[in-house]
Amino acid sequence: MYRILDALFRQVERLGGSVNDDLSLRVRNEHVSIEIAEGQDKVEHVITKQEAQALIKYRDEKRRSSWASEPQIRKYDYVIQRKAKNKHSAGPIFQRHG
Repeated sequence: MYRILDALFRQVERLGGSVNDDLSLRVRNEHVSIEIAEGQDKVEHVITKQEAQALIKYRDEKRRSSWASEPQIRKYDYVIQRKAKNKHSAGPIFQRHG
């Protein structure tokens, strides 16, 4: 992602534009804001060996006693998609002529 932004910022500056402190751009007297976000996929959590041991210990304690602390094992994991989504606040900036 940093390489993409670096290339974009260098080209904007090469064309006479500027990069502001908030990483927005000024190109041909237009202010352009950029937003980049990575999505996440929700996948079922695969129980680890430690979690399985904690669950066994909990069940044993529950059978022996009326009180036992249930281990907090999450149901889902969230995995970064590695697909960047971007949007900008200005219309087309660079137009191809000819």
